[in-house]
Amino acid sequence: MKLNLLFCILTLIFLMPFVQVSAQEAASETIENKHGRITLFYTDSESSSILFFNAFREMYKNDDEYYVYRLIDPTEVEELFFYIFSALYDDFIECYYDPEEENTVIMGPLDKDKITEFQIYILSVGCKIGQHDVNFIYIQNTVNGEQALFCNIENY
Repeated sequence: MKLNLLFCILTLIFLMPFVQVSAQEAASETIENKHGRITLFYTDSESSSILFFNAFREMYKNDDEYYVYRLIDPTEVEELFFYIFSALYDDFIECYYDPEEENTVIMGPLDKDKITEFQIYILSVGCKIGQHDVNFIYIQNTVNGEQALFCNIENY
């Protein structure tokens, strides 16, 4: 009897995080232009935005094709590639907000009632340097300002 009770309590303790995760909601839309693609996620709460941000960050950390770039105290190589990323980011944003430029909605658009203040965005931009494709993935949580940058070129 005590063993069954202990088993039930432990099961509840271990299942609680999974129940909380499954209760989180996010709506998203993806927009592409000639410079890249952005996916905007709108969550239902601050904790949801943190949860989704951490999940996306871990997904790219565990991806063999991308390397984590430090945004604070970067190496010389990271600084060089961050400069390239900054230019690509600026080009994307300029095109995104220019009404004369073509922005294609790939997934979405969202209803106005789905848009919340709890936002995460994933920006994917790239360029060709010589014979090498350089691709960046940038993730930002607008709720707490957390951000992560990944690149397919190893940062020595």
